[in-house]
Amino acid sequence: MKKESFANNSLFFVIFFLIVVSPYNSMAQQHDIKQSMVKIYTTQIEPDYTNPWRLGAAEQSSGSGFIIENDLIMTNAHVVSNHTFIHVRIFGDAKKHQAFVVGLSHEADLALLSVADTSLFDNIPPLSFGDMPNLQDNVSVYGYPEGGDNLSITKGTVSRIEHHRYVHSYKNLLAMQIDAAVNAGNSGGAVIMDGKVVGVVMQSLEDAQNTSYAVPIPIIQHVLADLKDRKYEGFPTLSIRTQRLDSKNLKQQFHLPSDKTGVLAIKVHDASATDHQIQPGDILLQFDGNTIADDGTIEFRTDERTNFAYFLQQHQIGEPITIEILREGKTKQITFNATKGRSLQLFQMQHDVSPPYFIFGGFVFSSLSMNYLCSWGEDWIVEAPVNYLNATMYEKWNDNRRQIVILVKVLPHEINTGYHNMSDEIVTEVDGVPIRDMNHFISLIQNGSKSLVEIKLKNGVLLVINREEAKKTHNILLKQYGIPNPISEN
Repeated sequence: MKKESFANNSLFFVIFFLIVVSPYNSMAQQHDIKQSMVKIYTTQIEPDYTNPWRLGAAEQSSGSGFIIENDLIMTNAHVVSNHTFIHVRIFGDAKKHQAFVVGLSHEADLALLSVADTSLFDNIPPLSFGDMPNLQDNVSVYGYPEGGDNLSITKGTVSRIEHHRYVHSYKNLLAMQIDAAVNAGNSGGAVIMDGKVVGVVMQSLEDAQNTSYAVPIPIIQHVLADLKDRKYEGFPTLSIRTQRLDSKNLKQQFHLPSDKTGVLAIKVHDASATDHQIQPGDILLQFDGNTIADDGTIEFRTDERTNFAYFLQQHQIGEPITIEILREGKTKQITFNATKGRSLQLFQMQHDVSPPYFIFGGFVFSSLSMNYLCSWGEDWIVEAPVNYLNATMYEKWNDNRRQIVILVKVLPHEINTGYHNMSDEIVTEVDGVPIRDMNHFISLIQNGSKSLVEIKLKNGVLLVINREEAKKTHNILLKQYGIPNPISEN
């Protein structure tokens, strides 16, 4: 069972299970729903972020899924992430069948699987999708939790619908909270109401009893539409930082009339989706004609509010978006095409890829990522190095920097004497040139001409490496520490 910890110290865990909500009245109808249930068996290998050239041990896990149209199985992305092999077993069948990932959204924690022999589904009714339920609607949860091998069924109600952080991706998207009992092994399930899927449960709140979260219909529909061509593009972003306008003094400072509400743009990153049509100091008033409140929320249904990003995230990449803004007391509308803007890789959980690394003179370099922070365990917010936490949470970012390059460790050798105990430091410059990302960092070292390479760390410490000596001892070091390649493929 995967556990994560957020900055607010609330512990969440991703649950590997299927959940299907099904308030069917007759036994025949219940049997039809059960027929579409699938148990998923996955062999997964997680990367080792502290030794980025090698993988961790292979582990077996199980989750759940359900059959939808076009002979596809829907499940959670985390059920099949970093997989090497996938088996599925259809409800009522003792035989397992090999499955393959054909569509994936790590952002929304959803995946689509297929099997080679689709005739397996000939007599199985696929589940269809319904509308987003209302608060207090009853749901039933079908899944394969740990503690047994057969299908398990629990019931609950929809208790909340709002933006929430998805543990698998650390992305804030619309989520549906339910109070049905779920356990490890159930991830990948569908919340069904009136015989139709209205959500896919994907995580649970550890410190609260029977508090689970499901991917709701609007997010599911967005992903399915995106994956029609089997090429995932994702959810658009603005790359703009905003501030609430609860303060009447702040509203007065920016000339916001008393009959208007909105949020203040305080930072517009380079390569913003709006192409700098929005400037710092602008107030965002409406999104696609929907009024933004001073607290940054928007009404997505009558008397129900969530983050104003809801309407942004309803768009597919490339679709036109209209925002009404207030600038220096005057309103204007701007229109632009939805894109992902530029997002720092640091704040995204990475899956199905190995961490990038580069070894030079026994110094092991990589990039700081959310995955690397989580390698300190569920209490990473407390256990991870303070310099990493400060760099990610409090420091002002330079728009030219796309990654934080770090010194992971030093592989002791005569060439790096004096640095053997150094680890987990942030790298800022190579030969006086500020670095942008891993590729830029590697290029500066490989293409440099000075006999002594000078690498500056954020704490002011200098790493000075003799270029020719590093080249001469290169193969010796790799063989000594059992490292197949000095640089990762990515």
